Amino acid sequence: MDIINNLPPLGLDIVVLLLVIAIKSLITHLSSNTGLSFFHFYCQQLSRKVNKPNNSNQQRKIAGFIACLITIVPVMIILWLFESYVELNIIWHALLLYLSLGSFGHVKAAKNISLSSQKHLKDQARQQLAPWVLRDVKQLTFLGMHKACIEMLQSRFLQHQFSIAFYFLLLGPYFALSARILIDMHHCWNLKLKTFQPFGFFANWCTQWLLWLPTRLYTTVLFLVNITRPRISKMTSFSAVIFSINNNLALAALASILNVKLGGVAMYEGEKQRAIEFNGNARMPNTDDINHAIGQLNLVKTLALGSLICIVVVLAIIPTR
Repeated sequence: MDIINNLPPLGLDIVVLLLVIAIKSLITHLSSNTGLSFFHFYCQQLSRKVNKPNNSNQQRKIAGFIACLITIVPVMIILWLFESYVELNIIWHALLLYLSLGSFGHVKAAKNISLSSQKHLKDQARQQLAPWVLRDVKQLTFLGMHKACIEMLQSRFLQHQFSIAFYFLLLGPYFALSARILIDMHHCWNLKLKTFQPFGFFANWCTQWLLWLPTRLYTTVLFLVNITRPRISKMTSFSAVIFSINNNLALAALASILNVKLGGVAMYEGEKQRAIEFNGNARMPNTDDINHAIGQLNLVKTLALGSLICIVVVLAIIPTR
């Protein structure tokens, strides 16, 4: 306990992060809950109240901006005021981080999808994939499901875990929770759905900027754990996306590492929407590639968590004055 008490604030935050990740992983393993389902219900009801189809696009953009403000600001103020009644701030911060971190159930879901695909249970695989993605899955082939599953794996890890942990250590638990709320609003009011194209603009804009720096850090770690692979040197498609305000850089990196095709056309509300296709000359993913993608994410987690543990050890050894 003396070692923990003597740690500087950064060291304490890292210890809290490691403990919360362990607890969240265990609870997720025991529960099939995919995340803040009540908050998603709230977002749906709020959009029905204020996202009026008869309003102009500008009015709907303003409504989306106000919807974000009236959700985040009161919640943050109430939580900040409540902190004064908590004796141990570290416990309160751990609780906020627990709420901010996304579910770890996406990995288990991906393994189930892979298993169903191997058994040629197409309808079952579609049902397992549907809660985790925004796109239509009714007409997806096995190859399409494999691609969507790999993209979902990286997106969930990057947005709901890696980025949240990054902002918790950098700017604290309140900013991390605010970021998680905005990211979930972005998913609920996604611009790929026609209903939310003007309304979800502000949530989308904030989310893209929030993810910009964590995406580059994540991609750097992904390269480091694959630095000995020969195909890492073939980065011809990266110059076009390295400064883009989206997750295209991470998709391009994973497509190159797995040597499969990612991105491209997807169906939303019955309509095809085209996006950048990465590693277009490669083959479509199969079930083995889903397992390889899980392995890549595990390598990133291992390096990231190992680095944090090393930082804690160094901070514990260095005498404080």
